[in-house]
Amino acid sequence: MAQGKIEERCSSRLCRCVLSLAGGTTVRYADEGFFDMAGFPREYLETSCGGSLKTASPQLYGQICAMREQLDNPGRGEAEFRYQRADGTELWLYLNGGLAELEGERRLECLFLDVTELVVARTRLENITNTIPGGVVQLSFGEDWRILYANDGFYRLNGYTRQEYRALAGDLFIRLMHPDDEAVFETAVREMIGTRQTGVADYRVRQKDGSWRWRVVYGKMIGSTEEGVPVIQCVILDNEEKRQLEQKLELENERYQAVAQMSDGVLWEYSAAEDVAIVPYSVRSVLVDQMRTPGFSDSAYAQGTVHPEDLPRLEQFRRELREGKPHILFEFRARQPGGGEYRWHRAEGVTLCDADGRPARTVGRTADIDREKRERLRLRDAAERDPMTGLYNRSVVQRLIDERFEQDPPVRTGSLFVVDIDNFKAVNDRLGHLFGDVLLTNIAKAMRETVRPGDILGRIGGDEFVVFLPGASRAEGERVAGELVARVSRIYAGEFTDLQITASVGVADCPRCGDHYVELFRKADRALYRAKRHGKDRAEAYEPDGRGADGEESLLNLYEMDRPEVRWQDGEMESMLDLFPRILSSSKDIDSAIYLMLDRIGEYCRAADVGILERTPKGDRLQATYLWKQGTGRVPISSEEAFSFSQWPGYLQRFEEGVYTEPDGTMLPGCVRPDRRCALLQCGIYDEGAFSGCVIVCDRGGRHDWTRQEIALTLGFARAVTPYILKRRTAAEAQYRLDRALNFDELTGLLSLGSFKERAAAYLAASPRSRCAIIYSDIVNFKYINDAYGFTTGDEVLRDFARAITERGGAVCSTRLGNDSFISLTRYESLDQLEKHISRIDQEFNAGVREKLPGSNVMVASGVCPLSLTQGDLVEAIDNANIARKSIKGFHKGGCAIFEEGMKRRLSAEAQMANRMEYALENREFVVYLQPKVALRDGRMVGAEALVRWRRQDGSIIPPDEFIPFFERNGFVTRIDLYVLDRVLERMSVWKAAGKRLVPLSVNISRIHGDSPNQAEKILELTRRWGIEPAMIEFELTETALFQNAGRVRSLLEKLMEMGFGVSIDDFGAGYSSLNVLPSIPANILKLDKGFLQGRGFNERNRTLVRHMISMAVDLNFRVICEGVETAQDVEFLRAVGCDMAQGYYFARPMPIDEFEERWME
Repeated sequence: MAQGKIEERCSSRLCRCVLSLAGGTTVRYADEGFFDMAGFPREYLETSCGGSLKTASPQLYGQICAMREQLDNPGRGEAEFRYQRADGTELWLYLNGGLAELEGERRLECLFLDVTELVVARTRLENITNTIPGGVVQLSFGEDWRILYANDGFYRLNGYTRQEYRALAGDLFIRLMHPDDEAVFETAVREMIGTRQTGVADYRVRQKDGSWRWRVVYGKMIGSTEEGVPVIQCVILDNEEKRQLEQKLELENERYQAVAQMSDGVLWEYSAAEDVAIVPYSVRSVLVDQMRTPGFSDSAYAQGTVHPEDLPRLEQFRRELREGKPHILFEFRARQPGGGEYRWHRAEGVTLCDADGRPARTVGRTADIDREKRERLRLRDAAERDPMTGLYNRSVVQRLIDERFEQDPPVRTGSLFVVDIDNFKAVNDRLGHLFGDVLLTNIAKAMRETVRPGDILGRIGGDEFVVFLPGASRAEGERVAGELVARVSRIYAGEFTDLQITASVGVADCPRCGDHYVELFRKADRALYRAKRHGKDRAEAYEPDGRGADGEESLLNLYEMDRPEVRWQDGEMESMLDLFPRILSSSKDIDSAIYLMLDRIGEYCRAADVGILERTPKGDRLQATYLWKQGTGRVPISSEEAFSFSQWPGYLQRFEEGVYTEPDGTMLPGCVRPDRRCALLQCGIYDEGAFSGCVIVCDRGGRHDWTRQEIALTLGFARAVTPYILKRRTAAEAQYRLDRALNFDELTGLLSLGSFKERAAAYLAASPRSRCAIIYSDIVNFKYINDAYGFTTGDEVLRDFARAITERGGAVCSTRLGNDSFISLTRYESLDQLEKHISRIDQEFNAGVREKLPGSNVMVASGVCPLSLTQGDLVEAIDNANIARKSIKGFHKGGCAIFEEGMKRRLSAEAQMANRMEYALENREFVVYLQPKVALRDGRMVGAEALVRWRRQDGSIIPPDEFIPFFERNGFVTRIDLYVLDRVLERMSVWKAAGKRLVPLSVNISRIHGDSPNQAEKILELTRRWGIEPAMIEFELTETALFQNAGRVRSLLEKLMEMGFGVSIDDFGAGYSSLNVLPSIPANILKLDKGFLQGRGFNERNRTLVRHMISMAVDLNFRVICEGVETAQDVEFLRAVGCDMAQGYYFARPMPIDEFEERWME
C-alpha cells in the first residue's frame, strides 16, 4: 500500500479524548470517532455515567491507567492492547498519551488508533512461516547476502541453533554455501529480480558436522531496503534425498542410452539365456503386459494382440531373439487387448555380446508407426489425384474405369455421371476465386459422401467431375444422381440469397450406353447438355433419340483446368495458410468464408468437429459461435455448446505459445467429453495478450497425436480470423456492459431491484401453479466485518453470500438490496422443507466465512413470505418477508421466520418498546417483584426470586413475556438484568442496615451476559458497592439458554460460583437436559420445571421420574427447588421425595418489594 493511502487510512481511524485527572477520570473532550471505537454513545457517558470513563468503560480506563504509569511529567507513553466492546466485537488498539497542564488543570490527552488489521496480518504471517516445513528467510541482494529475517525452521534446516549460526556466520547467508554453487545462486537471484517472478535454485550448505547437504530455494523479490537494495523472500527446503535419487536415476539411464537415441517408443531388453523380456517401467504394450515376462518365446499375450496374418513373422522375431541375431527388425500390425483397430508397429533390436563374443542381451524398442505408414500410402495416392479436391485426376479416372471393364470377371453393369457446377463463374466473380476454390473442395466432399465406398470419382476440369458406380443398375444410378444434385444445392447458405450453388448431371448406364470409358463419357456428356438446356439444377439420363449435343464429339478433350489453382494435397497446408487471410479479406460473406475454412481444417485433420469458441462478455465461460461437424457441415449453435472455466480447472494455463493439445482426452473434464474419449487441438485467439477464445479441433475416434502441420494450420487460421472475431466481440461487449449496468448489481452480479421484480413477475405469470416464496435475508452485524477486516473483505463476504443463494440456494432470481440485504424468489415443496433448506445454506455460508476469517461468527436472519399469502402481490410479499426477518434479527441472532399476520402488530409493538425502553429505564418504569421460596421441611421462607414488570406511567402493565423476548433479541436485556440486580441490592442494604434477617434473593440473567468480557467482575463490584455478600445473591439461568451458548455462559457461571454467588438452573428438565449431564452443570441449585407438576397428573410414572431426578441431584450435592407449586398435594409429594424448597401460588404470588417486606420480612 502506498504511503499516502496508509496515512489516509490511519487518519480515518484515529480518535482522541482528553481526561481530567483532578478528582477522578472525567472526560473533558472526546470526538465522535472515540465513541465509535469505544462502542457506546456519547449520551451514555454523559448521562448515565456522569462523564466518568471509569464507569463507562472500566477496560479502557484500566489500560489508560497502565499507560499513565510510564509517563514522566511532561512526557508521552504508549500501549497496544485488545479491547472488547459491549456488543462483543474485538479490536486491537494503539494508545498514545501525554500529560499537560491546561486551564489550570492536570489533563491526560489520549490518541487511539485501530490497528486490528495490522495485528491480524502480523499474526497470520507468523503462523504461516512457522508451519512451512522448511526455512523462511529474507535476504538483501549484496556481497554476502545479509539475512534480514529468518524463522526458526531456517536454522534447524541447517543443523544449527540460531545462536550457533550467528556465532559461525553472523547474519551472512552465503558464508556457509558451497563455493561452486555461489555463481549459480547469484544468477538465479538476478533473474528473480529482473522478472519479478518466483525463481528456484539448488545449492549445498555446510552442516554442523562438516558434511554438505543439498537445499532448494524458492525466492521472489518483495521490495527494497531504505538504501534501495533489493530484498528477496525465500522458502528453503531439504533437497538431499531428491538429488541422491536423481544421481541414481542418471546411472540407471546410461544403461538404456543407446536405445533411447533410436526412438521414443517402448524400450525393452531380452535375455536369451533366461528367455525373459524386460521393460524398464510398468507398461502395457502390444508385446508384453508386465515389467518382466518369463518364457517370452511361448508367451500367449502377444498371440492375442498381433494380427493373425503377421503371426508367422512374430515367430520368426522370437527365433531371431533366441539365436542372438545382431540386428533384428519386425514390422507388424497389432491392437490393444480387448479390441480396437489394428495399427502398424515396428520392433527393432540390437544384440550385445559378452567379453567372449557370445550374445548376452538384446536391447531395443517397439514403436507405433501407423501414422508414418499411412502417410506413405497417402503420398503414393496423392500422385494420382487432383491436388485441390483429392479426387482422381482425368487420366487416372479413365484408367481406373477401363480396368473395371477389363478385370476378371469384368463389370457387367454400372452408371457414369458427368457433373457440372451451374453458374460457377458468377460465384468466382461475386465471392472471389479463393472462395470458389474452397467451395469446390466442399462439393467434392459432398460427392464422396453421396456414393459408396469403392466408387470412382474424378475431377476433369475447372468445375466438372466424373462419377462411376460399378455394378449399379440404371434406376440406382439415376437415384444417386438426383441425391447428388440435392446435396450440392445445400452447400451454400450465405447472405447472398440470390446466389444459388447448384449442379447439372448427365447419366449414362452400361451396358446400354457402352462398355468402356470414352463411350460412356460421350453419352453422359450429351445428357448433361440436355439438363443445362432444361433449366439446370437437375439430373438427366442419356436417351438415344437424336436429341442432345450433336457434333460435339470433341467435348471430351475440352475439359481442362481454366486457370492456375491452389494446390490442396502436395503442399496443402502451406497453400491453406496463404489462403486464409486472402479469402477473409476478399470475401463479402465472412460467415460463409469462415465455415468453408473450418471445413478444410476438419478434412485435413480428419476431425469430427471444428469450431470457434469465444469468451462470453461476462468472462466466465466459453461459448461456441461457429461449429462444423463431419458429415453435417455447418450446424446451428445452442447455449449448451459452452462450458464454464470453473468446470475446467487450470484451462488457460495449459496453453503454451497459444496452443493447447490433448492427444487422448484422458485429462479432459466431463464438460468436454461427456460420453467418450476426445482428442483436442486448441489455438488461442488473443486481444492484446488477453485470452478471448480459440479455434478448437476435436477428434472423437481415439488417440490423435497432433502433427506440427495440423497445429500450424489451425494456428494460422486462428491468427487470420482474430481481427474479425475481435471486431464483433467489441460491439457485443459494449452492449453487454450497458445491459449489466442497467440490470445487475456491480458488486455481486445479482439482478438490480427493478430487473428482479420484472423477472420474478414474469416467472410467476408463466408458472401460476408453482409454490413460490420471497426470502428476505440480512447478514447479522455485518458492520463488524467491515470494521474488523476492512471493506475489501466485507465485499468478498457479500459476494460469497450471493454465490451461496444462487449456486446452492436454488433461487429463481435474486437481488441485493442496500448494503447487506438480499431478496430471492424461490420454489418450495413445503414450508418445513424450505426452512431446513435456508438453514443449511446459512450454515454452509457461515462455515465458509469462518474458514476465511477465523474467530468470526457471521449469522444470517431470513424472513419468508409465501406468495399465496399476498395473492401473488410481489411488492407486498417483499414487505412481509422483511417484517418476518425483523422479527428475529437482534443481538447476535440469526435464523429463519415465516411471515404471519400477527408479526405486523408485534413489529409495531416492538417499535414502540424500542422507542421507550431507554426512557423507561431512566424513569424506573421497570418494577421489581419478589416471589418467596419456602423450605418444605419446616415451612420457613428461605429466599425469593426477583421478577421484573414494566409499569408505564399511565398505570398499564406490560407482562414480561412480551418485552423480555424482544429485549433478548436487541441485547437490552443485559441492562434490565443489571438494573434488577441493582434494585435488589439497594433494598437488601436497607434491610441489612435495619437489622432484618437477610435471605438469598435470586436474579435472572440472560445468556447474552456470556458475550461480555469481565461481566463477573462487574457484578462483584456492584455487590461490594452495596455492601452485600455474594452468598446472598443467586443467579438463575434457564437450562435452554445454558446449552445454546454453552462455552461462554459456562465460563461466566463458573466465575460467579468461584466468587461465592449461588447459581441456579431454571426450568430444569424442559429443554436439553438428561440425567447424564448433571455432573457437568456449573451450578449448585436445580429448579425443576413447573411442567412436572402442571398438566401431567400424579401417576406412578411421573412420581418415579421426579423421585429419581431429585435423588440423583441430591447425591451430586445440588439443592433442589420446584416451581409452579399450587396445591397441598404438590407440597406433600415434593416433601416425601426429598425436595428442599418450593415456590408457587400455593405460598404466594409475585408481589412488589414493599409488600414482600411487609408480609415476609418480620
